[in-house]
Amino acid sequence: MVITPMKTGELVPVIRHVVHPSDFSEASRKAFAYALKTALIAKGKLSLIHETEDERHDWSEFPHVRETLARWGILPADSPPEALEHLGIDIAKIIGTGSDPVAGVLSYLQEHGADLIVLATQHHGFDWLRRSVAEPVARKSGEMTLFVPATGRSFVSGRMGRSRYVGF
Repeated sequence: MVITPMKTGELVPVIRHVVHPSDFSEASRKAFAYALKTALIAKGKLSLIHETEDERHDWSEFPHVRETLARWGILPADSPPEALEHLGIDIAKIIGTGSDPVAGVLSYLQEHGADLIVLATQHHGFDWLRRSVAEPVARKSGEMTLFVPATGRSFVSGRMGRSRYVGF
């Protein structure tokens, strides 16, 4: 992560590479909106990662970036892939083949790094006994992480891409 000085002399992190591990669930689609919005604001790279034991690679399950940006009113419908370059963002879609999504994501992070990891989390109350991917990835990577809960109000609209303050 790059740290740049502000006018007041404080240092702030600069986000250039956002990583979003996805299991293609509805919760992950919600987190994808946060990851994409962050990459747009930062004019950086967004790496979408899916780890699977299935040797067949079905790229169509990944969130559709240009379609999402068209729905948000940022790109015209049916824009070519080059349109993303004009927005200043780079998208990478990675499918890893393995039985351990935590190990796969950590391996990617070790090789490529990240300034921010955006993870969906579905844990509520006593649901902590279920296998978690978000918590061990965040803890073991040591990277800045944004946890996006599966339920509740969002400050980024997946449908329209608008950001808004959500009061507590």
